[in-house]
Amino acid sequence: DVDDFDEDVSLYLQLNKNYPEHAARCKILMNRTHLNMATLFQWELKFLPLAVDWFERSKPFTTLSIPIINEYEDKTIFEESDAEFQSRVLTALYEFVRGVRKKVLERRNELILMA
Repeated sequence: DVDDFDEDVSLYLQLNKNYPEHAARCKILMNRTHLNMATLFQWELKFLPLAVDWFERSKPFTTLSIPIINEYEDKTIFEESDAEFQSRVLTALYEFVRGVRKKVLERRNELILMA
């Protein structure tokens, strides 16, 4: 629907204006309930501390409000409970560690075959 599209665009522009340094993180949290960690496997465990840090820095944005244009109140645009956020974090980190372990075992098997 065009009205929904206009509202989404307006919302994203408000995010860009009010939270310029955090807008991308907010949009990811709002639109991705599950973060696919498979693309990060190439860095193996080197990336794990960065992933943990990303989630720690994202925690303040689990409840997000922006001012409504031409009104004197804020609109809550994203709200996630502590339990939901913790579940999201644990799921993503479990997927990452599990996937990296598979890659390490595959590489180990390749090295054994080469020897």
